[in-house]
Amino acid sequence: MTLSIRTHVAVLELLAAEVPESELLNAFAALRAEATELEERAEIDRVAGLAVGLHRSRVEDRRRAIGLTALSETAADLSTHRDLDELLLAICRRARLLLGTDVAYVTLGDPELGDTYVRTTDGIVSRAFREMRLPVGTGIGGLVAETRQPEMTADYANDDRLAHVRDVDRRVQEEGLRAIVAVPLQRGADVLGVVLSASRTVRRFEPQEVALFASLAAHATVAIENARLLRDSRQALHDLAHAHDELQAHARRVERVAVVQERLAELALQGADVRELLDATAQLLSSELELRAPDGELLASAAAAATAADDGSWIATRILGGADHLGTLRLRRREREGIEHEVLERLAVLAAGILLQERAQTEAEHRRRGRLLEELLDGRRAEDDEVRRSLARAGIAADRDHVVLVIAPAPSAERWAWLTAARATGSEQGLVTSVAGRMVVVVPGDDGETAATQWSEIVRGRGGEPPTIGAAVNATGISGLRVAHREAAGALSLLLAMEHAGRTATVAQLGVFGRMLGEHARSDLVLFLDRTLGAIVANDAGGRAELLPVLTAFFEEAGHLANTARRLHIHVNTLYQRLERIDALLGSDWREPDRRLELHLALRLRALDQKLREPAAAQPPTER
Repeated sequence: MTLSIRTHVAVLELLAAEVPESELLNAFAALRAEATELEERAEIDRVAGLAVGLHRSRVEDRRRAIGLTALSETAADLSTHRDLDELLLAICRRARLLLGTDVAYVTLGDPELGDTYVRTTDGIVSRAFREMRLPVGTGIGGLVAETRQPEMTADYANDDRLAHVRDVDRRVQEEGLRAIVAVPLQRGADVLGVVLSASRTVRRFEPQEVALFASLAAHATVAIENARLLRDSRQALHDLAHAHDELQAHARRVERVAVVQERLAELALQGADVRELLDATAQLLSSELELRAPDGELLASAAAAATAADDGSWIATRILGGADHLGTLRLRRREREGIEHEVLERLAVLAAGILLQERAQTEAEHRRRGRLLEELLDGRRAEDDEVRRSLARAGIAADRDHVVLVIAPAPSAERWAWLTAARATGSEQGLVTSVAGRMVVVVPGDDGETAATQWSEIVRGRGGEPPTIGAAVNATGISGLRVAHREAAGALSLLLAMEHAGRTATVAQLGVFGRMLGEHARSDLVLFLDRTLGAIVANDAGGRAELLPVLTAFFEEAGHLANTARRLHIHVNTLYQRLERIDALLGSDWREPDRRLELHLALRLRALDQKLREPAAAQPPTER
């Protein structure tokens, strides 16, 4: 028995109206209740099965169509985003819309730390969750990152399949998440990250929803990769443009430097001096320039018209001639072209050549002028009218008073001191020369003390070490210059013998030592020493136990016998015996204050006299 056409039409009308499945089943149940025969009921059951299957198929088709439409809209939406941050946020929002969840978030892998971290969220309110990191394999996101397969859980906290970590569970619980679905963002064999969508209630995600979510992840992966490629391409284009700009700027700087260098080289070949080079550079760069001596003294400066520096900042470079520091160039300007250092370095090279040439000329001139003075002072040349005229041309008037200085520069500044002295005498009347290895300076004046102090500052070393200077005054005439030179040399030698390096003195300032150790007092010194120490010297020369060291140690230790014996490395009894021998030679009153002072002075004069007459005493000080 078959159902009536009216019954079939009623079924078709229900299917066309897309009534819920329950309503369709209720209609068939009513038909079955009205049927009286078994065959009719069987037919109704067969039609009901076909109708329900058709209904379910249509519902699935509609759901698939809705999903495909959503995926199409998602793909279109994701394709409009070029910025990676905006794209990841759009993925999260689409994930929430697609599955109807409360939150969505994306985790990315950290290749340096070897874990994953939450990169972007939508709907998450907890800061702790947004800063969460998951070790690979833990939690549902870490599991998907490891297995590369979609995963879901209806209730995260109670799902024993997952590897739980206390810190991660705490953050998930704080956010209130229960049901979570996660799919990988996979490009070939590489997993870029994981996209997750979650609800705050227990929920089971259907396989169709998981598959739809995986399709979303596939589209998202392509969009992320495209965004990264676009970002890298933009960065590459930016780097190329920047490199091109840098190359062009460098080419302009090189061309500009070449123009400036060509102009400066042209001036140098034409014989320009350093000041002219400074003027030219100042005009070419619209700048201000200075040339300073090694000690900081301003030697020359130049500035372009209406040039000023806003912040007063300078750039500087040293002028070197081999190992010698010839000076420093300094430059400042309002607007920098980026070529100042290069120009300054090239200017320093040209300036070094000019300064070395000027130095050579200055040294040659001073050698020529100083040679005449040297020959006069050491007696190789006699005084005559020609000599007087030559001295006058060199700046030395024979009928005027002069100060003669004999200088021993500090070892670390000897060459620099010579050059400084040559420059100083070149700027005013005076001469510098060398006699017996010592620097000799002759300048007009009659105040030896003041001149010695001034010249100590002039030739002081760059490290601050002062020279040792002996001075003589009132050197009028050629013969007076010779006498003054001998006195100044004697004063210097005495200063060095007395270990007073770095000081200045005239013979008069050296007091009794200067008078007694001078050339004219030689006979008086011999008589004084013979009268005071002759007996002791004769004793020592006779091969007996030496008494001069005993007498010296006794005075140095202020008459303290134990200290004197210790100083001489002898026993006190031996000291008593030697003092008794001194008593016998000098008389018992030699310990009285007057005799004691006389003997102590004689010992000091004798020691200094021997030191002055040693061959090494006349030589320049050696390098320390």
